[in-house]
Amino acid sequence: MKISEYPLGIQSFRELRSNGCIYVDKTADIYNLVSGTKYYFLSRPRRFGKSLLVSTLEEFFSGNRELFKGLAIDSLMPEEWEKHPVLHFDLSRQRYTSPGDLPDILNEILCEYERIYGTDGTQVSDAQRFGGLIDRAYEQTGKSVVVLVDEYDVPIINCLEDAALMEENRKLLRGFYGVMKSRDAKLRFVLLTGVGKLGKLSVFSGLNNIRDITLDRTFSTICGITEDELHRYFDEGIGELAAANGRTTDEAYRNLKLMYDGYHFAEDLTDIYNPFSILNCLVSRKLRPYWFESGTPTHLLHVLKHSREDLARLNGAVIAEDMLNSADVIRYQPVPFMFYTGYLTIQSYNERRQAYTLRYPNHEVEQGFLRNLLPMISSKDSLDTSNFVLDCCDMIDEGRIDDFMKAMKAFYAGIPYEMESRNEFFYQNIMYCIGKLLGFYVQAEYRTSAGRIDLVLANPQTIYVIEFKLDGTAEEALTQIESKDYALPFALDGRRVVKVGANFDSSTRTLDRWIIAG
Repeated sequence: MKISEYPLGIQSFRELRSNGCIYVDKTADIYNLVSGTKYYFLSRPRRFGKSLLVSTLEEFFSGNRELFKGLAIDSLMPEEWEKHPVLHFDLSRQRYTSPGDLPDILNEILCEYERIYGTDGTQVSDAQRFGGLIDRAYEQTGKSVVVLVDEYDVPIINCLEDAALMEENRKLLRGFYGVMKSRDAKLRFVLLTGVGKLGKLSVFSGLNNIRDITLDRTFSTICGITEDELHRYFDEGIGELAAANGRTTDEAYRNLKLMYDGYHFAEDLTDIYNPFSILNCLVSRKLRPYWFESGTPTHLLHVLKHSREDLARLNGAVIAEDMLNSADVIRYQPVPFMFYTGYLTIQSYNERRQAYTLRYPNHEVEQGFLRNLLPMISSKDSLDTSNFVLDCCDMIDEGRIDDFMKAMKAFYAGIPYEMESRNEFFYQNIMYCIGKLLGFYVQAEYRTSAGRIDLVLANPQTIYVIEFKLDGTAEEALTQIESKDYALPFALDGRRVVKVGANFDSSTRTLDRWIIAG
């Protein structure tokens, strides 16, 4: 396939169709969307196709049917398409680091439409001007108005660390969106998209009839690429990817699934591939963490800084359905925040308990998350931590567990005092991150019939059963392994089992002593 056929970086439906790029046909979902209620909200991770969805809706409501020839909606709606005035607000066009950024971008967009529909000198505020535009567009065209707001939450999410600016932007948006309530009869369709969820009552200001389709199975595939779509639209390109890397096509499909698949946006658990990573991979013909490399998860790291989350519990976290639906991302709730931003996804749904179990969607996300998190929780340079992990990998590969523990002692000792939280989770989280990045099997809080092992680390030759004490002794830690038969679950594994009892000293803020047995 020609590289020009891949719509990499193209968020304009018109540009995509005019240039003959591949379009994964989502217009059957769009048909269901426009045939339903009036107000919608959709949350999806960044670079997941929200902007292309908004652009497609803009072209549909503008009556540009020629762009939809051959697509599902063209046959689903054979009648003449009604043209509506469309007001499209893309709020991703600013960084929102200063108080004037949000008013500036709103003014810029309002001016674009005021050149079309005119102005009213008595309407001064952004909210008044927005309401006036709806009125005049309706009066001048005789058609109800469509409002599309892309990345509605960026002005708030981008200033999480500036509480005053965040609240100022939130109040401005609350008043801005609020003008739609009194103009319900003049509106045909409203869609707001974003990454995170914000409290509906405080941001949407009275739009209590808005339908949140984020977890709606009817629209679970409206963004992203399904397994069927991957084969239907990209089979030729995946064959070329396989040939370029000396793999079979089946192997290429398996690698793509492991790396980029695994997202679920409803309890039906339909698999969704990350479209940004898939397109980049097919263009470059290399498997890399494209989605993660496209943006550091600074907002997520900020949320984790304000929480005391046990990292090992994130993968497999259970959250009530109503909590996930009502979560407000600015309240520093790590689990729902990680779901809405794409770092966790639905693993299963328990209908009786009305609860979701979440997990990392794929290898790209898990490794990228931990690789970025380790420098944050240890306050060390990312290059230093990467080199440290590579050194540790060699030590474990070569069975040098004592050298590994010495390296860990030096690593902990180098953590600044202000990062020290003086609890066992702090030490365990760092060990968990490092173990996962080593590429070996690792599980913290491994459950047995007699208790919970602090850490199990394994490579193809050896299983290390590690128990930590805080301000105790290494002997006490090893005794616990022996007295509770922590090695017993691995007796039939065939690999050598090595027991490690270790003690953290809170006064020196590092490993004190350790004993290796077995």
